[in-house]
Amino acid sequence: MVERIPREKYAAKIEKFQKLRADLANLAQSKAAIARSLEEAKVVLDSLKELPDDTQLYKLEGFVLIPVTKAKLAKELEDRITELEARLAKLEKLEESYRKELERLMEELQALSSPGEKAVGG
Repeated sequence: MVERIPREKYAAKIEKFQKLRADLANLAQSKAAIARSLEEAKVVLDSLKELPDDTQLYKLEGFVLIPVTKAKLAKELEDRITELEARLAKLEKLEESYRKELERLMEELQALSSPGEKAVGG
């Protein structure tokens, strides 16, 4: 005798699937924002490298412009780029994990909803 999956269990899996899909969409937005910040930092660093070493530079701290050396600003940008690259890599791994979990849930849901399939005991 084939045991039927309780409707609540099926609904819970669908809810989990929908939440994971929404989390994946939010993750994609975060990834895009970090990628934009990373690209901007790289462009600024490239532009900075083209300036003479004695160029007077300022950086915005709150509402105040603070004088800064080219070397110090370059170091800050390089550190920021390293940090953003690490965050982006972490999000990419998380995204891959979410995608795999979504695929697994989708397969489970399809198996549960297919007529004639053996239902999972519960």
